[in-house]
Amino acid sequence: DLNLGWSPPFAVTQRHGDVGKLIAHPMALTDNVSVLGAAAMHGQLEVASFLLELRADLNASSCAIPLHLASAFGRLDMIRFLVAQKADLTVRRNGASVLAAAAERGCCDALRLLVELRADIDATGPTAAYTAAHHGHDDVLRVLAELKVDMNATSDQGCSPVFAAAVKGQPQTLLVLADLKADISIVQHEATPLYTVCGAGHTEAARVLIEHK
Repeated sequence: DLNLGWSPPFAVTQRHGDVGKLIAHPMALTDNVSVLGAAAMHGQLEVASFLLELRADLNASSCAIPLHLASAFGRLDMIRFLVAQKADLTVRRNGASVLAAAAERGCCDALRLLVELRADIDATGPTAAYTAAHHGHDDVLRVLAELKVDMNATSDQGCSPVFAAAVKGQPQTLLVLADLKADISIVQHEATPLYTVCGAGHTEAARVLIEHK
């Protein structure tokens, strides 16, 4: 089944146009990545086109979504190709949007392209800004701010980007968020970011929050 993920080998999707072997080995990187997903992740346009001709599911959410993988790995040509093939810009995997997928791995160019292609910049769930802050991708936060994203918007778990950075104890990210005018004193889950970093022993993060209070 082209839409199921299996165990290795998946190396055929890494070699441009090696579609004959792909037929013999319809497998993928992990249980969560289909063969189309593997092609998308590695930017293999010819293989992806071939698989779509064989009716691979472009938007299947039962495994990692090809558009999400292309976005997470910064495969700009693949993103354009998949969207032209009617990839759903709103489809989610485990609640996460395609923008959150790009933000998770710090792919600024993919983020900009997705917004240009009309992905929802304010998509809920684990928001792109929350995801970027959680992983310490400060450049992504700056790009999102340029795109007028609300830096105080909360995730589906009720956490803002500042809270995400506080939980992880990331002083540089907290500094960036403060410079972007995010609310560094916001109360969430009955705690402030300062309370959170002090309780976890994040001294440098505490210093940033106190100096910018």
